[in-house]
Parts: sequence; C-alpha cells; structure tokens
Amino acid sequence: MTNSTSKNRLLILNGSPIRGSTTDVLSERIADGAAQDGWSHETVFLNDLVIKPCQSCGVREDDDLCIYHDDLYPVYKKFSICDAVVAATPVYFDTVSAQLKLFIDRCNCYRPLRQSPSGEHFLEKRVWKERRGIIVLVGGPRQKYDCAMTVIKGFLIWTGVKFFDSLCYSHESWAAGAAKDDPDIMHKAFDLGRSLTV
Repeated sequence: MTNSTSKNRLLILNGSPIRGSTTDVLSERIADGAAQDGWSHETVFLNDLVIKPCQSCGVREDDDLCIYHDDLYPVYKKFSICDAVVAATPVYFDTVSAQLKLFIDRCNCYRPLRQSPSGEHFLEKRVWKERRGIIVLVGGPRQKYDCAMTVIKGFLIWTGVKFFDSLCYSHESWAAGAAKDDPDIMHKAFDLGRSLTV
C-alpha cells in the first residue's frame, strides 16, 4: 500500500526520440494522475543522453554499478530510489526504441557476475526498495506489441521492479502528440496514474 501523505517518486524513462510525442503525452498524463495523490515525478529523455552501449564487462569485483560514468550514470540512482517507474517507448520493428534498449542493456549491472572463492560464477541479485513498473507502448494501427512487452517485462524482473500495469495505444496519425485529441486514452492514462495510490 502506498502512503499518499508521503512524497512518492515516479520516474519516467522516455524512449521516444521526439519531444511532445504521443509517448511523451501519455507518460506525462500518467504523472498528472499520480500527482493528484501527491506523487512527484521526473522524466528522463533517454534520447538526450550520451550512453555507451553495454560492453558485457564480465566478472565484477567492486560495488560500483557500472564502469562507465557517462550520462546514464546519474539515472541509476534515480531509478534505484523511485517508488514507481514508467518505461515508455514507441514500438519500432515490433520492439522497443534503440534509446530505451540502450538503457535496458546497461541495467545488466543490477545483477553483476561474481566469482566465488571456489571459482564458481554466479549472478548477484542487488535488491533495492520495492518499486512498481508501468509500460507504455505506442504504435501504428497494425503494430504488434508482444515483443516489446516481453523485453520490458524481462527488464523489470531483472532490476527487481514489480510489473503493475500497461497502456498500449495504436493510432493512425503522423502528428506528434496525437493522443491529446483522444479523450478516451487520455482518461485511461490519467486513471492509471491515480491507481498507483491504492
């Protein structure tokens, strides 16, 4: 149960390359709903960050989350301390955007590879605070969402985030932010944000 008297933190991971996109509009509308119950939120536009792809660096002997302290590194702390996260992305070629995939791959560090004194390898599970995850997927009228959903749900499991709900939106408009003209989906997004406080 969420205590609405405390300042709960919602982190939006926006994987769209376009500011003001429908992906942006819907995730911010979720934040509007959550704000009604006292949640704060921050949006990370992944397209604005210079992120080095995961290099699969192998066995880790330290407690640093990642060997690369690029633009992504400060986001790790925000992700670790938030109470809920929205992973929002347009769907390209039936999966998540490259921007969101870069972030997901770099979160391999939440279960670093370790080596025991006997030489056996194991994945150490780094347990953080309880967090919930919302998935927002946006695509065209013939878009399939199964693959993108599988990728993000796997990411949530890997990083210790409990899947909470999802919002998938198909539309035919080529205009950025077209969801603003669809009161039904805007209402659904707002209600989804409100439902975080139960």
